[in-house]
Amino acid sequence: MTRLMHQARKVASHAVQGFEDKTREVKTKILSIAKLLRRRTQQSWEDINAITERVADLAEGVCTQVEQASEVIRDKGKAATTALKVKLTDAAELTRKLMAQAREVISGNRIIPDRIVSFFDPDARPIKKGKLGKTAEFGYKLRIDETESGQVTGYDLYQGKPFDDELLLPAVQQHMERIGSAPHAVATDRGFASLVNEKLVEALGVARVSMPTRGKKSKKRTEHEKQLWFQDL
Repeated sequence: MTRLMHQARKVASHAVQGFEDKTREVKTKILSIAKLLRRRTQQSWEDINAITERVADLAEGVCTQVEQASEVIRDKGKAATTALKVKLTDAAELTRKLMAQAREVISGNRIIPDRIVSFFDPDARPIKKGKLGKTAEFGYKLRIDETESGQVTGYDLYQGKPFDDELLLPAVQQHMERIGSAPHAVATDRGFASLVNEKLVEALGVARVSMPTRGKKSKKRTEHEKQLWFQDL
């Protein structure tokens, strides 16, 4: 928001008169949180909550100044100025949501559905990847369907965190719409595997389905997955 206000000064200096840059103060407080986190004591968490509350107050004060500046700026038909006004308004609105979210955490509610995790990409979601060094990454889930030769025949980008086993049927259906027929064979990793998926895909006309199941397998299932064609797929 402060960067946007500096941009606004170039096109409408009257709109940003009296604007206070709180960047340094906020940065100092954020750095102090990092130091307190190392202690991991009850007192440190109380101190962190107090700092977070102060940062929220500072941010909301900046939001008010930004909203007031946006109302004063006259675009006079200039696309750049109009775009700047929209950016100022959107930035203030999103920051208020983030501050409300922060205050919920301070009040004790640490589980917030669809919480915002990125200012610059509000629709990004935390996705657990099972990596040792990075338990979660932030972004989107992308499904890519490839032929055996590596040619991409379909894809879809998802918001939120759909389970892999919910994505297989749409992938096969999309393939059929584009290619005109069901694939002869389908191979997936364990994330897509379920007996329901296997039956649904076969019902669409897929002759062979190679989906290694999760967990303990029956003797019949083990023998099925040991077949050469299953292994090859």
